[in-house]
Amino acid sequence: MKSGTGSGVEDGYDNHEGGLVGPIYAVFLYAIGAKIQFVLALVMSLLGGKRIGVIAILVGLASIFLFRKAAALKKRRNRFIFLLATLGVINIAVSNMIYISQYSYESLRMSVSIEEIMLGRYKIGSEMTRAIDSRSPVESLIGFGPGGADALATRVSAGTLKEPHNDWLKILYDYGILGSIAITVFIALVFSTSATGAVIAIASAILMTTDIVVMYFYYQFPIVLMVGCSALRESRARGTVQR
Repeated sequence: MKSGTGSGVEDGYDNHEGGLVGPIYAVFLYAIGAKIQFVLALVMSLLGGKRIGVIAILVGLASIFLFRKAAALKKRRNRFIFLLATLGVINIAVSNMIYISQYSYESLRMSVSIEEIMLGRYKIGSEMTRAIDSRSPVESLIGFGPGGADALATRVSAGTLKEPHNDWLKILYDYGILGSIAITVFIALVFSTSATGAVIAIASAILMTTDIVVMYFYYQFPIVLMVGCSALRESRARGTVQR
């Protein structure tokens, strides 16, 4: 029974309410040392019921420790290069998720269908991957155009899902290789302004694996504030050390 609360105990274990924003709040609050608020955001994330959200938190926390321990990542240039490489790896892996999922499913010999595991996304992803693999060189570079992935997802799922629920694959489908590279570089440039910003970018990149977060204003607006706040905090901290 659906209660509308976004609780992880609901059928499907995949509600938006709290499950997408919660992980980003959790990572950000832990990074700035707000431990009590972090626990509240963590609870919010768990109740939101997004499996990918839990993974994003774990990856985000690991990234925080990495950026704190690696002295080389204190420099903006090194941080940008590292973040760009990390986002690039995630982009390539997630854009080929259908092949990875198929291999994992066959290797593990699971008893449930792969479509059930992927919550209705497998058929959409397979069709998008087939279209990408068979398009012309020009279309490979510039994509099928904005809205193409959403239209395909709506058609393949008979209206059940109106987005492909894979931001990286959606970007590649709509904007091609050039667009995918440009967006990845842009994210790395903007979020590498601070270590916390870079962590937020990595956590967001994980969420983009199975969800469409780029289009949500309620998701993007707090991130803009978090990145700005993080850059300001770290700039002031550097100024204090120099004095």
